[in-house]
Amino acid sequence: MMPSQQLKHTMPSSAPPPLLSICIPAYNGAHYLKRMLEALLPQVMEAGGQVEVLVIDDASTDNTAEVVATARRHGPVRYIRNPATLGSARNIVCGPLHHADGDFLCIWSQHCLIYPGALERLLGILERKPHLDALYINFRCAK
Repeated sequence: MMPSQQLKHTMPSSAPPPLLSICIPAYNGAHYLKRMLEALLPQVMEAGGQVEVLVIDDASTDNTAEVVATARRHGPVRYIRNPATLGSARNIVCGPLHHADGDFLCIWSQHCLIYPGALERLLGILERKPHLDALYINFRCAK
């Protein structure tokens, strides 16, 4: 795979943009990312097209790309790989700003595990209170 190549889940052009973009800046954390995506993607599937998931890989040297490709059996996820390491702060800010399509943006660490049912509750809040500027949700860290 070319370093700057994007593996993108394509939605029909008539589909509305997602309500929520979950962006996961990643760097050499494939073992955490695997568990995180296994917990997240089934909830994304239940949400229909309301949620998009993006893994923004900061030129990892581990098997992050393979983990994302395998995780797609659980649900759709876009993989974006930076051609060179930007560093944590730039990857967290620039990746989501350039690639996310959702009305709301959520940035999660590759270590975060979402609780069962949490995404459905989060989407309900966003639908009822579209004026929110910020929202914090609880999570647990993968070990």
